Amino acid sequence: MHIHYDGTIFSYWPWGGVSRYFQALIEALPAAQSEPVSYSMTADFGIGEIRPRNPLLQLSNASTVHFRPGRLSRRISQSNWRRASKKFAPDLWHFSYYWSSTGWTPCDINQPVVVTVWDMIHEKFPQMDSTTGFVQEAKRKCMNQADALLCISEHTRQDLLEIYPDLEAKARVIPLASHFSRVKPSVGKDALNLPHPYFLYVGQRQAYKNFSVVLEAFRQLHAQHPTISLCAVGPIFTEAEQRQISKYGLESSITQFHNVTDSQLATLYGDCLAFVYPSLYEGFGLPPLEAMTCGAPVIASNRTSIPEVVGDAALLFDPEDQSALLAHMQHVVETPELRVALVQKGYARAALFSWQRTAEQTLAVYRELAKF
Repeated sequence: MHIHYDGTIFSYWPWGGVSRYFQALIEALPAAQSEPVSYSMTADFGIGEIRPRNPLLQLSNASTVHFRPGRLSRRISQSNWRRASKKFAPDLWHFSYYWSSTGWTPCDINQPVVVTVWDMIHEKFPQMDSTTGFVQEAKRKCMNQADALLCISEHTRQDLLEIYPDLEAKARVIPLASHFSRVKPSVGKDALNLPHPYFLYVGQRQAYKNFSVVLEAFRQLHAQHPTISLCAVGPIFTEAEQRQISKYGLESSITQFHNVTDSQLATLYGDCLAFVYPSLYEGFGLPPLEAMTCGAPVIASNRTSIPEVVGDAALLFDPEDQSALLAHMQHVVETPELRVALVQKGYARAALFSWQRTAEQTLAVYRELAKF
């Protein structure tokens, strides 16, 4: 069986969770199958420390071109990708996002098409869609034309069916996994110059990510425990965030890490008092799973898919109730035995998720569609 991955996502978000998903999935597939499987892709990938080591992987030799006018440049790139895709004669396509580098829709492809559904954020939060509905419409068309939809959580599947009930027969749930291993890491501590003790936040911070509630809770906690810090991994603070941090007088108590390696991130998880995740909406919620794998106590939102991921291994709170978050943070600081218990529960919970299991379930869908 020959699987063709449309690598659109690597052109848009090479560092994000979606890119990690495809990298980890492709690397895990050889261990999940017995018959020969080969791969091709319409974009280079392997950015960062995770790089699939599968020797059967074939990267297409087409390249994206960039010049003005952009529309002509895009058409030439699409033509290049189409020729490369035909050359590999795949039995099945797996789109990495809701449109293709080739410009083709699933209807233009003679083989079965699989699409992974990440979340329904554009539909649930239309005010955040700066593309004036482009993503929603492209997504709707792609999902309707695809042969199978892989939802990364049961909550995502339920959100999908609430909006598009006719897609129920196509929708399967195959959860993600963490690429970290259960090892208490200590790589890069000196280089990181970590403040101790500290709470940890990882990821984007805009809108539904709800980072402001962490700042407010930390401000109040810091007044009671001035030696405690907050570490934030992600984009550089915006001017508005910097003003808020200054207003609270927390400049010396908040450390930001913009670019960290996977080894350093694992260390940040493993050394924190607790990892805090206040998101209002997630399709899955990978950072809490990563945190549990690395031995971090987790304090997380009780919304959407997050309880599905963390189970009883985290302290859950209403993300719109800042006082509830503060109470959990205080409890973690003042109760060392609670941290120990959360770490052990987190290890057990994280063990339920693995990329090999994800690959096995995905391969079963491939076989069904491609009739292998």
